[in-house]
Amino acid sequence: MRKLPISIMMVLTMMSLSSCAGFIDAIVGSEDNPVEVSKPTTQTTEEEPAPTTQYESSIILSENDLKQAIAAIYKSAALFEANQITLEAFRLKKIDSNAFGSTTINSENLILENAWTYAYSVVARVNMLINALADIQEFQADPYLAEIIALRSFAYYQLTLLWGDVPLITEESDIYEISHPRTATNEVLAFAYNKLNGVKDKFSTTNDASHFNAQSAQSLLAELSLALGKKDDAKTILSGIKDQVGESIFHYNYSTDDLTVIPTAFVSMLSSSSDYSIYGKNYLGLLYKEASDDTVGLVDTWYSSSPIYGMWAALKRLGAAKEKADCEDYQLLMPIPLNEIFMNPMITQNQGY
Repeated sequence: MRKLPISIMMVLTMMSLSSCAGFIDAIVGSEDNPVEVSKPTTQTTEEEPAPTTQYESSIILSENDLKQAIAAIYKSAALFEANQITLEAFRLKKIDSNAFGSTTINSENLILENAWTYAYSVVARVNMLINALADIQEFQADPYLAEIIALRSFAYYQLTLLWGDVPLITEESDIYEISHPRTATNEVLAFAYNKLNGVKDKFSTTNDASHFNAQSAQSLLAELSLALGKKDDAKTILSGIKDQVGESIFHYNYSTDDLTVIPTAFVSMLSSSSDYSIYGKNYLGLLYKEASDDTVGLVDTWYSSSPIYGMWAALKRLGAAKEKADCEDYQLLMPIPLNEIFMNPMITQNQGY
């Protein structure tokens, strides 16, 4: 088997995957038409230590190694989602300050910092895998490439939802030596859409709901289209899948170990099987109504439910987030974590914070 040189190997030191403790988490890679690579924020606290990085000189890349590396990306993505949903639920007054652990969301909030860190951990890990996959000859790499690109596009979509303009990082680099300015929201969203659209036909034909597949990738493309103001495109995409999907076509699964590092308010949102649904039939039906301008009662439908994925995004798109959250205009975005501003001199704080 071919030996691949690498310059960086990211490892989550705060946890280990039960299926791959001690294995690699990610493999170096870069992408066509690169922009720059972001550094994830790292901050260690007694309550929730954040991800850190370490470096290795080389690895042997097998298909099994690759699967375990992708599993580590899903782990970061799931932990990001737990923190994101908790932030959104507090902003929308779906949980109180006791459940949230604070009376306000500020730039030093631990949940906020962890959300940013885990999202950029996804980005960095994906960037490190892409070039390595381009060189693979021992097995069919296209479905894996499509899957990790979907994960990165999903992370960037959520980052813009929470923070607006964010650093757009598209190639692997030394995360501690390069600072990155913020990129306009629509540019980040267009990048996420275009990259995902370019691999939409490369997904595995299996419908494993714990992984991005062809249907969930189409769902994300529809959301990105709505975020970009392209309702007709979203409607076309949704028309092709909304009546074909099951109750859950993509979800995150949380292990017992995860429950010690995600916000306690989020734990109560998990089902008995520790699944947290992202895309499914009902969800796509709501998106289709929005794309079709069939919005009568849609705001109340979204807001009347318990905190779910997509609620904050939909209310923002429908122009109802400020009213439902009873917040100021500037609070429609979250503050940039203070630690990130200290580490990245090219980044600026969101207005109002």
